[in-house]
Amino acid sequence: MENRNIKILAIDDNHDNLITINALIKESFEDYKVITALSGMEGIKLASVEQPDVILIDIVMPEMDGFEVCKQLKENHQLKDIPVIFITALKGDKESRIKGLEVGAEAFLAKPIDESELKAQIRAMIKINQTNSQKRVENVRLSALVEDRTQELKNTHVATLNLLEDLRSEIEARKISEEALRESEQKFRDMANLLPQVIFEMNLIGEITYVNHQAETLFGFKIEELMGMNSLNVYVPEERERVIEGIKNKLAGKQIKNKNFNMQRKDGSQFPALIFISPIIKDNQPVGLRGVIVDNTEQKNAEEQIRQSEAKYRDFVENSPEAIAIYVDGVVNYVNKECLRLMRATSKDQLIGMHVIEFIHPDNREIVIQRMQHVSQSEIDVSLPVVEEKYIRLDGTPIFVEVKVMPMLLDNKPAFQLTARDITDRKIVEDELERNRIELKTIYEFAPIMMCVIDESNHIKFANRAFMDFSKLSEKKMIGGQIGKVVGCIQSYNDSRGCGYGPNCGNCTLRKAISNTFETGLGHNNIEYQTTFKTKKIDRESYLLASTAIIENGKNKKMLLCLIDITDRKRSEELLQQNNARLELAMKTANMAWWEMDLSSGKVKFEKQKAEMIGYSPKKFSHHVDFMDLVHPEDLEKTMNAMRNHVKGLTEKYEIEYRILSRTGVYKNLYDVGTVSKRDKDGNPQAVSGLVIDNTQRKHAEEALQKSETFLRTFIDNVPFEIWARDNDGVGILENKKLIEHFGSILGHSPSEFSKRNTEIAQLWDKNNKRVINGEIIDEEVIYNIGNQSRIYQQILFPINNDATEIIGIAGFNIDITSRKNAEIALNESQGQLKMFAAHLQSVREEERTLLAREIHDDLGQILVAMKIDMGILKHTFMKINKDFELNDLMIKFDELLLLVDNTIKTTRRIMTDLRPEVLDMLGFTEAVRQHLKGFQERYKIECQLIKNSPKLDLKPQQSVALFRIIQEALNNVAKHAKASTVKVIIDQQIDKLKLEIIDDGVGFQEKVNLRIDSYGLIGMKERVFLLDGELTIKSELSKGTNVKVEMPL
Repeated sequence: MENRNIKILAIDDNHDNLITINALIKESFEDYKVITALSGMEGIKLASVEQPDVILIDIVMPEMDGFEVCKQLKENHQLKDIPVIFITALKGDKESRIKGLEVGAEAFLAKPIDESELKAQIRAMIKINQTNSQKRVENVRLSALVEDRTQELKNTHVATLNLLEDLRSEIEARKISEEALRESEQKFRDMANLLPQVIFEMNLIGEITYVNHQAETLFGFKIEELMGMNSLNVYVPEERERVIEGIKNKLAGKQIKNKNFNMQRKDGSQFPALIFISPIIKDNQPVGLRGVIVDNTEQKNAEEQIRQSEAKYRDFVENSPEAIAIYVDGVVNYVNKECLRLMRATSKDQLIGMHVIEFIHPDNREIVIQRMQHVSQSEIDVSLPVVEEKYIRLDGTPIFVEVKVMPMLLDNKPAFQLTARDITDRKIVEDELERNRIELKTIYEFAPIMMCVIDESNHIKFANRAFMDFSKLSEKKMIGGQIGKVVGCIQSYNDSRGCGYGPNCGNCTLRKAISNTFETGLGHNNIEYQTTFKTKKIDRESYLLASTAIIENGKNKKMLLCLIDITDRKRSEELLQQNNARLELAMKTANMAWWEMDLSSGKVKFEKQKAEMIGYSPKKFSHHVDFMDLVHPEDLEKTMNAMRNHVKGLTEKYEIEYRILSRTGVYKNLYDVGTVSKRDKDGNPQAVSGLVIDNTQRKHAEEALQKSETFLRTFIDNVPFEIWARDNDGVGILENKKLIEHFGSILGHSPSEFSKRNTEIAQLWDKNNKRVINGEIIDEEVIYNIGNQSRIYQQILFPINNDATEIIGIAGFNIDITSRKNAEIALNESQGQLKMFAAHLQSVREEERTLLAREIHDDLGQILVAMKIDMGILKHTFMKINKDFELNDLMIKFDELLLLVDNTIKTTRRIMTDLRPEVLDMLGFTEAVRQHLKGFQERYKIECQLIKNSPKLDLKPQQSVALFRIIQEALNNVAKHAKASTVKVIIDQQIDKLKLEIIDDGVGFQEKVNLRIDSYGLIGMKERVFLLDGELTIKSELSKGTNVKVEMPL
């Protein structure tokens, strides 16, 4: 092999790479000639001239890549058998390897080139080339032998005999063909006479040479008359020029676009026809025409009827009192006049071309879209149920319509006819009736008067809340029961027959009124009666005021019974005196007193309590001057003016707040309110009566409140964020200094007034105000452009409620979080850099693993194989030398050593696979997992199953490695801890993500138990999933196995 001059051609666009390849080859093969080329085209030319033994090609080259160079070499008859080795930096690229094998490459070398691998590959390729050369020589020799033999056969007389046999067979075949042709022509004529159309043939000058029997019926001529007739005679004169032109076009190989012609019968009557013709060819030349004539009269009449029907339908639709529109694929193609009026359009062009969804009010669009999807699946020409929808006109006003949709065909396309009727007025009336019904029901339900509806059997049909609250019964227990049985007076409650069967029922005024109302239909008002009201929960004596009225006449009468509990009113009369005493006590407790002043004399009547308020005896005050002397000098004049103005009729009442000196020397705050209580016959005031209240404590409270408000104001103005409040109309009512610094004052201003300064902010404020008024609490981030700066705020808005939980305004905080957001961005960038660094470390680790696996393969693997071979040779040699001796024990030892070497080789291969599975690069992720599971099953006797939903996974190399490592670690944990009998690996590829699950049926563990800090396998799995932007979840229960799930985006 190495004695002759071996040529190796290296093709690479990088000159440095060619120098390296030349050096490596020369180092191993000194006598080999290395030829280099810097481009694919140059390499092909050199290969044709030099005829090298091996060609090395770089895959990635400009203009013509390595795949194209290899393809052209393999297509060249002289060069196709030269072995090609691809040199690539795309290590582990499965697709590139497959493509290289497809174009004819024999081997691959990965950059950087390994010298030992290059040496082995070149030797293998030279052997292949030598084999191919020997094969070519043998093929040439065999071809020469075949050619000689063939020449001998040509010289024999067998060829002549074969020729005579062929002539005889051809004659027999021609006879059979002629007979078949005659039978075929007769069948054609018979079938032509059975057709309802006219079949004809004519020569090139237009003479009819054949017609079927149907021609007699259609034209009125006998067949004998038609034979030899010029075919133009059956066409109306106006069509003959077009017929001649059509015949010429057909003979020239062109198509006749309009096949409709007007023809004439023997009696001169005309009819429309469809004509189809084709040339008759003999010896590659046209000799005539053959055709079919179809009477088109019925079709033309039908088309005319359809046209008239469509015109009537269009006229009907156009003038329909209902709005009609037709749409295809959701786009409006037609609207009638009523549709213009309904949508307030001035021309059809405004509506045609619009999408039908644009007609729908935004409130209804979602449900209408769902309905349209359902309609699109309905049968053609089947009307769908009528529905009510809310539309929006072109001018923006809403409208309620009653809509009916029917699927149809328009120009052979699925379309929909939409019929709409304006029901806005009806909806307004219905809404008004519904509001009235709800109002009446609400009044009825929440009225303080007890109300119930009963039938003639005294069964309760309905009762309002007041009735149920009074009786302490639920609606379920009350409805359907009888008055007097479930609720009523003590006289009838214990009688199973209900109301009317007690000992005193005959004297019951309510009983009589109920009976009389059902009998006469007349109602009764203000029926006062006393009863002992009883249910299972209560038993009390009550005074009731009742009213009856028929609310439903006819066969099933119903009566409204209203009851007012007047027990309190009755008892209040009895307790009036007690209440007066209690009033006096209450006034004293409330620091309140009564007084009266005679205007003519100035004398006053002071209740004891008023004098005691300021620490004096009532005897001290007999005249109003006695009292006024103690009023604070600053308050005296205004107090007197208040009395004068009221007496003169200038104010509705006398009302004043003043300070008065108490006996202890301390001024107290009093509040006086009074009015003229007595006048003479001419209406002149004679006396004023009123109340006085000690306001001293309230004044102190007000002062404290004022201090509190000052403190609160100081706090609001000095917080580091903005605080504000608005009323229900959006008008500002509270602000702090921080808000004023950024936006100016909002007091008394609405957001719309701010739009002059910043429209965008004003619109945002107005939108958020409406959201909060509707009860929403907002906590979101917004960006405000203030001056030349953009600031990020956390905006918190919430409603202000009164005691009745009614929203009376809104308030909010604006917290500047720009610095915090900038810090978050910086943190995210830092995390991203850390993630990139971790990915780099992971890549370095995998490269180290690959390098270590390669070194084990190249060094340790070859040493072990060599040991195995040498031991086999040693054993064979030893047996030959010592064949006369008993060497059983020694041979057993040899076999044990060989087995030990085999096991060591297997262990070496397993270690190399764990470090970097070669199948992952060569055959892809799925096959690597399958082989790993197979090895795991053989090693640990645990049944393994691979389930995947996609035949081909599109994964990047780093994704494949990471997922494979996760599976390795998970299976390692199963082997160490799970005590499992089965393991499932599920690979589920979806549109945008991949899901991997490793499920075992082992002992499991408690998820809440803290993992050991040295759980490096789990930590490694989490790191790999993190670098894939995925998510790792581990679920387990005791005795129920463990599920490791990985989800990652693709």
